[in-house]
Amino acid sequence: MQIKKGTTDVTLYFHLRASADGTSKTGLVYNSAGAVASYVRTRGTRTAISLATLAAADSAHADGGFKEVDGTNAKGLYRLDVADAAFASGVDEVIIHIGFTDAFEESLAVELVDERSGNLAASQEVQLNAQGKLDVNAEADSALSDIKLDHLIAVADADDPVDDSIIAKLTASDGDWSGFDKATDALEAIRDRGDSEWVTGGGSSITDIVQVVPSIPFNIDLANTKTIRLALYLLNSLDDLPSTAEITPGTITIERSADSGTSWSVVVNAAACTEQAGQIYYDEVFDSGSGYASNDMIRITFKGQKITVAANDYEITDDTHGWMFHTRIDGSVGDSAATVADAVWNELQSGHVDAGSFGKYLDTEISGIAAAIGSGLLSCTWTQKDGSGNPMDNVQIWITTDEAGSNVVAGALYTNTSGEATFMLDAGTYYVWREKGGYNFTNPQSWTVS
Repeated sequence: MQIKKGTTDVTLYFHLRASADGTSKTGLVYNSAGAVASYVRTRGTRTAISLATLAAADSAHADGGFKEVDGTNAKGLYRLDVADAAFASGVDEVIIHIGFTDAFEESLAVELVDERSGNLAASQEVQLNAQGKLDVNAEADSALSDIKLDHLIAVADADDPVDDSIIAKLTASDGDWSGFDKATDALEAIRDRGDSEWVTGGGSSITDIVQVVPSIPFNIDLANTKTIRLALYLLNSLDDLPSTAEITPGTITIERSADSGTSWSVVVNAAACTEQAGQIYYDEVFDSGSGYASNDMIRITFKGQKITVAANDYEITDDTHGWMFHTRIDGSVGDSAATVADAVWNELQSGHVDAGSFGKYLDTEISGIAAAIGSGLLSCTWTQKDGSGNPMDNVQIWITTDEAGSNVVAGALYTNTSGEATFMLDAGTYYVWREKGGYNFTNPQSWTVS
């Protein structure tokens, strides 16, 4: 630690530990057995510190004062008040030492400094003479020049940036600062002019910025009575939704093509769409009476939609090509999920005999499970426990009808976390075989099922 030279009334703290086991030493007082305290200044001899008791851990400083801080909540922590002579000027270090019988001795090295870091006195501040100030200014100018900051503003008459400086080039197109008029060219002036011209102005400016989002079903149900709405949603990101007065809804054409067909037949020909605030739409019932059929491909074309603002027309779709969308009736991706599922579950087991096929793999695995469980009529649970009576999991169990273990009728199965494995067996006497890494079982064990 650091202490300023000449500091008075210094109080230090030591953590003392029992020499027998290294634990915090409690209960020491100034005259406990072996009590000794000293300080040694740089290249000096030992100076004894005469210990004396303190009334409390927060008492005023007293040379040689010694006190345990809190034997319950701060075990082993002791206060020591050191005489002022230990910290007098003239050396750069002093060692404080303390020890007791049955406690490890402790030392603390204190660096004596003229001034601790961050505490420079006003009288010690560096004072530059005239030449020193010029030298510092020159170094600063060189540093700015090295990283081109001298080009930012430089020096000009009055408080204006010099022509062709970075600031001048940002504000005047030719870099001539005298051409900059803050009343019209400042950023605030430009913003104010923009507010009036771009946002609230008329003429050729549009107050609506519209995003068009189509709503076309991915797949249409041939329900005969259900009305399907085909729509273009007009989302205004700047103001309110376009009103019906601003919208020209245009027309819609709907065509169909049979599942295997190569041509299109018109069902709805250039019918007028309807508008409402923020939407252009057409309602259609896709039924067989109108000529639609299941699995038809449907082509929908919107034409002639536009928005009119301040006598200016803004096209959404043109009158010639329009916007075209495709969908299907009943099954846009072939057979429905239900049809595919029915076909899978109705597939015969005998149809999956090819080696390497997934069906063959599942058949083998499922057959293996049935064989492992057994083919009897009785559900029988074997519980495996260790020598302490605790259930054992992951024990491999198999069942034979003979003590030699030749005729396996069930297994192998593995016990669960409750130590259980359940087999299907008929009534009779069986032999149970068990195996698990790290364990030795007495095999087989007789098991009577009834």
